[in-house]
Amino acid sequence: VAVKYPDDFREESLAGREISFTISIKDVRQKRLPAVDDDFAKACGPFETMLDLRVRVRNGLEGRAKSWARGRLEEEIVREIIERNPFELPECLMEDRLRTMFWRSTLPQEAAAGQGSQGAPPEPPEDLEVPEEFANVYRPVVEHQLKAGLLLGKIAEKHGTEVTKEDIEARVGQIAE
Repeated sequence: VAVKYPDDFREESLAGREISFTISIKDVRQKRLPAVDDDFAKACGPFETMLDLRVRVRNGLEGRAKSWARGRLEEEIVREIIERNPFELPECLMEDRLRTMFWRSTLPQEAAAGQGSQGAPPEPPEDLEVPEEFANVYRPVVEHQLKAGLLLGKIAEKHGTEVTKEDIEARVGQIAE
């Protein structure tokens, strides 16, 4: 095999030269996919047959699709509620949330999630300056979150909706699943 090196090749002794190499093929291999049968299903987990594996995969995909669709619907409803109920948020509330969000983005993941020795994420210092680029990107997100929380809280209050311990446990179970 003849290889022509470019004139600006990083190794000066090879730059601009054409060199011949002799190559010997010692082995040719081809990856073979396993047969998709009951033995494959058993190797993938606690499945006896390929049908069991297919049912499990299909149910998982359908469950994720339903969950995604429900999440989209919920988000559209929240967006519509916010649009139909315009109000201004206090700037100090927005700044506080932005400062907290920025502060947590700078912490190790465990501390930001409140998994440290104290159990809750640390609070940001009062004099913490939020970079303008960060604020510009996250201000709309923070505004949406705050408005959604306030409006949904009012709706729940108006309709006497309360979250029970069982509701929380059920939701945690869904998330874990």
